[in-house]
Amino acid sequence: MADIELNRKRKWPQVLKASAFFAPNVLIFTVFTLGPVLFTFCLAFFKWDPFTKSEFVGLANFNEILTNPGFWYYLLNTAVFMIGLPLSMAGSLFLAVMLSQRLRGVIGYRTVYYLPSITNGVALFLLWKVMYNREFGLINSLLLPVVNFFRLLSGSDPLTMRQMPDWLQDSWKYPSIPVMLVVFLLLFALWRSLMKKVDRRVGLGIGALALVLWMVAWFHVWWLGLVMAAASAILVGLWWWLRGQLSQRAWLLSGLGFLALVAAVVFWFGAPGASYKVLAGDNEFYTAKPALVFMNVWTFMGGANMILYLAALAGVPTELYEAAEIDGANRWQQFKDITWPMIAPTTFFIFVMGVIRGLQGGFEMAYMMTEGGPEESTTTVGYHIFTSAFFDYRFGYAAAISLILFLLVMGVTLLNWRFGSKAKGY
Repeated sequence: MADIELNRKRKWPQVLKASAFFAPNVLIFTVFTLGPVLFTFCLAFFKWDPFTKSEFVGLANFNEILTNPGFWYYLLNTAVFMIGLPLSMAGSLFLAVMLSQRLRGVIGYRTVYYLPSITNGVALFLLWKVMYNREFGLINSLLLPVVNFFRLLSGSDPLTMRQMPDWLQDSWKYPSIPVMLVVFLLLFALWRSLMKKVDRRVGLGIGALALVLWMVAWFHVWWLGLVMAAASAILVGLWWWLRGQLSQRAWLLSGLGFLALVAAVVFWFGAPGASYKVLAGDNEFYTAKPALVFMNVWTFMGGANMILYLAALAGVPTELYEAAEIDGANRWQQFKDITWPMIAPTTFFIFVMGVIRGLQGGFEMAYMMTEGGPEESTTTVGYHIFTSAFFDYRFGYAAAISLILFLLVMGVTLLNWRFGSKAKGY
């Protein structure tokens, strides 16, 4: 017993020395992270602003948030901006595959593609805001010659820069949902009947044509309808090619999935009134949303995600590729059956972190580029928290939104880990 007591006394100086090293980090974490988080959780149950005395209101803030249609629209905007996540992940993987080859100057290429991720976000947003400018932006400068070429072919007068789209402000009208839903259901019924009675390839072609007609009618813009319909047809065709045939389950799921896509487009491009009064009148298609999604894809395509994929590709054993080549597998088969399963953990990690970043982000983008407009179509939950706290001085209300966002992020993360990790077997 005496030896044990002596050892304990000898360990105390070591514990004190270790505590002295830990103390600054613990103090900084407590003051700047743990303390504000706990204060925010408590503040969510109060009505408080800098000019009046705080008042305990219980769950009143949460009741106001959940019954406010605007909050659900801002949450929808936040989710919609994450549509670019799969595109940026695909771009990151493509760049990683290209830059993992033996190329001359590959280190320089990797550096160039990584640079946007270390550039200050405010500088990037200001740069893209200038690029999207109607009169002197780079985007319109590149598109104007192409647009005028096709206009000359059709016998129309050429456009000027002032007649080009203002990507962060313009909008178009599109018809209300009931009319377009009837049109879609008729086209889908035609697709289904053809899929039962004729060759599946013919049915697939008719289905693609139906999608074209649907999109043209929906957007009243022929080129946008063609682009989106072509993308849908390509996705369905890719699925059919991979599976060898378009089974009944495949075309049914693709049809239902496209219906969900239409609903998402309606709510995505709708004005605040259209998001919860969507059955009345015409709605607005805002070009700011796809413009910002495109910017996000470009921003995150060559950054840390590319580096993670490069590391994952470097960890794939070369013996697997050699064995596949001996068996006669081509490049695409090697990627589909070897590379993609081996980098699945990295893909899952990037997806989870991207979802968390997407739910928490959007503030700088909205603040610097659009101020949440036009018609609040680019207002995210993060920007709504900022305006509620520092413009309206409703700090309790903003804290309640923060708490809801925290619970949402935690719930989505737990679901991803629960089902995603189980599906990947790790």
